[in-house]
Amino acid sequence: MHKLLTFLCFMLMFSVAGNAKLVFDSFFPGTFIIDDGTNFTQLMPNSSKPNWSPDGEHIAFTHGRYIWTIDTDGNNARQLLPTQQDVEITVQECPRWSPDGQQILFTQSEYITQQIGKGIDFIHIAHRYMICERNGENIQELQIPKNLEPAGIDWMDNGESVVFCGNKTELNKIVFEVILDYTIYKYHIATEKITQIGDDQVEGYSIDWVSGSALPVSPKSKMQTQWGEIKKAPSGSDKE
Repeated sequence: MHKLLTFLCFMLMFSVAGNAKLVFDSFFPGTFIIDDGTNFTQLMPNSSKPNWSPDGEHIAFTHGRYIWTIDTDGNNARQLLPTQQDVEITVQECPRWSPDGQQILFTQSEYITQQIGKGIDFIHIAHRYMICERNGENIQELQIPKNLEPAGIDWMDNGESVVFCGNKTELNKIVFEVILDYTIYKYHIATEKITQIGDDQVEGYSIDWVSGSALPVSPKSKMQTQWGEIKKAPSGSDKE
């Protein structure tokens, strides 16, 4: 099995069950869905980072500062977890459905603000990597250092591990110089072992793990692609 690791600034996901559909977020804030290329519907304003469920029936996304889910027909929108009252600012992002569609993986960053002169600075309190059931129950926090600020996360090894891109930050203090040196890690859920993937820092802001050949169709009819289409030359053909 070949493994393809890609860093995406803008990712599109297609559902090819029945009529083809496309879900995406936009520079004009919101999550949109298109079916057959003609019907263009905004599922939710002020939302981003949509992710199809494996059965193609639901979408998870960030709305405001929290993870929400919605049916692909635009019904049953709901916030996945209750709003936190004990943290000044909570930001949940990067929802990812598990391969069996029963869990959702996401990141949660927590901040407080402090007045500095005429401005306000954000102080990092903790960065968490979380898993919960699709109904928001049975929340599990992965044992990943809380100073690793996430840029992206995904499932791998058929749901036994996660892969994420993290940047080491200083917690509970004002940071006057921000250095963005993201590193890719693999976290095995059962053993809680963290392994760095590669030696160099990366500049990607999202991460996607694909098992198999490039651009596969999943068992539940979901296909992933990106701008700058990846093309594979036919077997035996000459490269130009």
